[in-house]
Amino acid sequence: MNYKPGDKVTVRSDLEHAKWYGDDTLVNDMKPWRGQEVTIAEVDRDTNGKCFAIQEDNGEWNWTEDMFEKEYEK
Repeated sequence: MNYKPGDKVTVRSDLEHAKWYGDDTLVNDMKPWRGQEVTIAEVDRDTNGKCFAIQEDNGEWNWTEDMFEKEYEK
């Protein structure tokens, strides 16, 4: 999936602390967004487009595609 700024995505509700999802891991401070619909704020070019910032956490954390629900799962 190629996300771009402004896209609405849903963070997976089954994410676990310290587990790897693609090229990054979930930290405790990311837990409040599990199961929530969020907005892609920016694509991280330093990770070759593999990580995303979301508006809701003010770009604090890197989110990977594997942390979001797939379109066919909705």
